[in-house]
Amino acid sequence: MAMIRMNNRNRVLLPNGDILTVIVNIGENTDMMRCLKCGAVARTRTSVRLSERTQRNYHQCQNMLCGTCFTTLQEVEKILTDAKPTEGAELPRELFHPNHLGDDQMGLDF
Repeated sequence: MAMIRMNNRNRVLLPNGDILTVIVNIGENTDMMRCLKCGAVARTRTSVRLSERTQRNYHQCQNMLCGTCFTTLQEVEKILTDAKPTEGAELPRELFHPNHLGDDQMGLDF
């Protein structure tokens, strides 16, 4: 399997000839919630799953002079693709940050 690095994207040539593009997020995190009171970044403290498609997130403003706590609802609106794995295709582990490798994220030997 060949891997080609181009700009901010990793492209992987699959055995069937398809090209898989894995986008690497570089720059400011635009997924962060912002405090509605002061506009500072709000950190997600915890979350509770309400249903198969919905989760309630609890946030806290990171501005020490504000500290507002609030909740948001996160819901799957619709599924855009019905992807099926290509038989025999593998992704090189070096494409992913060690914290994003699935079930074996933490190797704690007790």
